[in-house]
Amino acid sequence: RRLESFVRAARRQVQRQEAPQIFSLTNEITQAIQMLEHRAKKSHVKISLKLNKDIKMFGNSMKFTQLITNLVLNAIDAYEHVKRKEKIVEIRLQKIDSHIKFEVQDWGSGIHERYLSKIFDPLFTTKSHGKGIGMGLSICKDVAEKDFKGNCIVESKLGVGTTFIVEFPIKRNSRPIRLS
Repeated sequence: RRLESFVRAARRQVQRQEAPQIFSLTNEITQAIQMLEHRAKKSHVKISLKLNKDIKMFGNSMKFTQLITNLVLNAIDAYEHVKRKEKIVEIRLQKIDSHIKFEVQDWGSGIHERYLSKIFDPLFTTKSHGKGIGMGLSICKDVAEKDFKGNCIVESKLGVGTTFIVEFPIKRNSRPIRLS
């Protein structure tokens, strides 16, 4: 059943067009987590969802899924060298007026203060060789800013954990935006 669920979620992702459409943020988060469930379990990480309610918006659902996936994978990886009884990645989604606030928090290794200004730079990584190429967070920032007209910020303390906060306006129109 778990494999069937994973395959269905993967098929939905592949079959979707990249054209903007009305989509459920809650459904996209849930489907992305289903695809990452095995990786989390293998790393002994529990994913906790705190989703306010079903929020729908107009945009590129695949880009939103890419954003979620990159942030959650990083949060899971943050526990790689951490000895904690409970390893939790908490995902929060809430609507505040006409904006969305999406957070991914871990209580893993944290990011050293000297790297915080560089983590969104393409090809910058603090992961060990073979674990990452330094594109995930750069992609997240681009998706948040360019595709959703919002921002992506990080709060982190070494040895305490990290929270990525993505905020963007809810887009409701159903006409594609012309980009020049």
